[in-house]
Amino acid sequence: MKTKGIFLSACVLGSLIAPSFNVGNVQAATVLDQEVNYDDLYVRNDVIIHTNLGPQIVRDQEGPVRQILTIKVPEKRGYTADKKTVKALVTQSGIICAEFVTYTKDVGAALVVPDLSSESFKGFVATKDKYAELYAFDPKTDQPTIGNRMLGQFTDWKSDGLKEYANESYYRVSTNEWVKASQVYRYENKTGVLTGRRAISPIVNNNTNQIANLPGGTDWAYDRIAFLNDQDGAYYRISGNQFVNEYFVTEK
Repeated sequence: MKTKGIFLSACVLGSLIAPSFNVGNVQAATVLDQEVNYDDLYVRNDVIIHTNLGPQIVRDQEGPVRQILTIKVPEKRGYTADKKTVKALVTQSGIICAEFVTYTKDVGAALVVPDLSSESFKGFVATKDKYAELYAFDPKTDQPTIGNRMLGQFTDWKSDGLKEYANESYYRVSTNEWVKASQVYRYENKTGVLTGRRAISPIVNNNTNQIANLPGGTDWAYDRIAFLNDQDGAYYRISGNQFVNEYFVTEK
């Protein structure tokens, strides 16, 4: 089925490869709006499910871009998961699962639940337009308390851990210093060149608020792939705080 429309807003070290720009409300009257058949954009990839026992990989999942897949949660001997299945979004960049699964040790099972802080998540996160508080987790109660340090706005950080507490995810950016996932976004360092697929496509900031338009038929360098929320898949960063959703562009 052919789909047309505008889709706004949907997880250190990166450096810009293109200067900042402001295209304002440039009109591209000579560029024809194109229909995109997303059924032709078919992706096959592994899915990573983050859990308290570390990332679990479900191999060889597939579907058309923008489809939401139902993925069976892997069984772990001696444990019971709090979910049987999770949802994952098919994007041009892969299949993204934003849900967190908690495994509980079965009664009588001779297995040890690893410390959440040792979870083997590794990646990059960036703050938005506000300072982000850092939290410490009590080793006895495993409850977070706010610390006396913060991350600066628009800064990039390596993360080597992921926790879930009271329906909030936390990324570790230093020894027992954690930032709320809601105050940052996750990204991957990758560079390339994009071409606008539509006559006009929205450019958003890292809060997914539209700030400008991208004229179609033009090429733009990007320096990272960002996941600004859990619904809209990947965004390409084309300047310091300017992003375009993958549904509006094609990689060259």
